[in-house]
Amino acid sequence: MSGPIGPRFYLDEDVDVGLVRAAAAAGTDLLSVRAAGIRGRGDEEQLAFATREQRAPLTHNIDNFTVPHERYQQGGWSHWGIVTARRLATAELARRLGRPATLMTAGALRNNLIPLELFRDDETAILVALAYLPSQA
Repeated sequence: MSGPIGPRFYLDEDVDVGLVRAAAAAGTDLLSVRAAGIRGRGDEEQLAFATREQRAPLTHNIDNFTVPHERYQQGGWSHWGIVTARRLATAELARRLGRPATLMTAGALRNNLIPLELFRDDETAILVALAYLPSQA
């Protein structure tokens, strides 16, 4: 299955929807649960939706997405990545999310559970993005 070049994100309902506008202004492709019309669904269903839409969920519910991520791995299923984030000001979240959006491909995020904290500054973000580059065999 082919997918998007750059990562596309899916905003879990626990994240401020103001991030959609802030991230879009920076060129980040972000869809909210509200815009998708599936609020109130469980995390497994949210991850399944994000996977169908070729998007990586962005969530503050770190523990809630660990189990679905592990189930996908154990079942041999793929998802487009999961990005976890501490609660930060919307502008800071948008800034940090912009780093993987511009430095990584969708394929590099695929099947990974990645803390957004790794993208706190440009230098660290570049090192993280390089670490997730596919190996050249």
